[in-house]
Amino acid sequence: MRKFLILLFTIVTSVIYASGFALPEQGAKAISMSNAFTAVADDASALFYNPAGITQLDGINFNLGATLLMPKSTWKHNSDSAESKDSYPVSPQFNFVYKVMPKLAFGLGVSAPFAAKIEWADGWAGSELIEIMNFQSVDISPTIAYEVVKGLTFALTYDLGIAAVELRKRVKLSSSDYMLVQMGSDGQTLGHGFKASLFYKWNDLRTGLVFKYGKSYHFEGNADFDVSNPIFNPSKPSDQKMSVNLTLPMELIWGISYKVLPELLLSFDAQYTMWSSYDELRFKFTKEEFTDENGAPSKESIIKKDWKDVLALRFGLEYKVMPELSLRAGYTYDFNPVPDETLDPSLPDNDRHIVGLGVGYNIKNMIQLDLAYSYVVFTERKSSNEELLGTYNTHVNIVSFTAGFNF
Repeated sequence: MRKFLILLFTIVTSVIYASGFALPEQGAKAISMSNAFTAVADDASALFYNPAGITQLDGINFNLGATLLMPKSTWKHNSDSAESKDSYPVSPQFNFVYKVMPKLAFGLGVSAPFAAKIEWADGWAGSELIEIMNFQSVDISPTIAYEVVKGLTFALTYDLGIAAVELRKRVKLSSSDYMLVQMGSDGQTLGHGFKASLFYKWNDLRTGLVFKYGKSYHFEGNADFDVSNPIFNPSKPSDQKMSVNLTLPMELIWGISYKVLPELLLSFDAQYTMWSSYDELRFKFTKEEFTDENGAPSKESIIKKDWKDVLALRFGLEYKVMPELSLRAGYTYDFNPVPDETLDPSLPDNDRHIVGLGVGYNIKNMIQLDLAYSYVVFTERKSSNEELLGTYNTHVNIVSFTAGFNF
């Protein structure tokens, strides 16, 4: 059952944060600038990127948007090959900002920053690691922001996460028989975290700093084991409850932007994600039918991972062709935290190149329409995981649209 436990760890963690299937893409304007938006933060999606930026907005601002992902992964080893099935997860966004006084603003953001699904063919070469994984979550984030001195704003955000996960794999029992392992969380689980952020503006220069304290989740679910041949019933584990605690890593994001010309804005972000805190994860079952890392009977299993801290570097630009029309572009290099030894097809991760393009149109300074396209390509990754050797290639197409309103 150790393979099963390793899979659970990978599912629960790899879909959650940067260099995973996390979605920093939470607004079309930011996406088109490859999310180099910490020191721009000039629309309601600032609630996600840098909440301290909302004091730039006047009156009531809100936006609605959706981001469509089209991921594709392939695996090849010698003469064997496979590709993931088509899936199209959608991440909706809603942000509301009200500037109560010249120095005080409130906001409420609702986003789906983790929308991950990958499905491989039934019985494929890696089915003992994964066949289906699906992770979905929604974040609700109230914010208060205050300009403490001229040009400098501080904001505090509470992040409430609501998440659910499901997966399926199979364990080979003979040349023609297998055990199907399915796990699903009991409804949704809640996670709690916060953001503290700063935004400073001086003439045409802007800078921002965001600290994210990762949400803590307690997943409880059912682990079900079904065999294709009843002869194996006596040796299979009992269907039972299981639980695992997960605390997401802390993040520190710094950004700077500068208006080089009245029409041209350049921006840069550096994001540091502290994955090295994930040296192990502890699973708890209701029955003593599993073994620990020393082979002794146990209701618990501790999985060693030894992930590493990673950095993402983002560059963006915006050019105003005319007061109503803006063109945008951006590039990101995102480093991967997963060691070669634990790489598997639930997330065939590696360093990423991300290119963003987009356009924005403003109607009478009351309605802002933004459209963005982003292409994510993973550098080719060869796995040294003995459970499934091979080479992975992955890419993702992303399309996003946001409509913003100002009153």
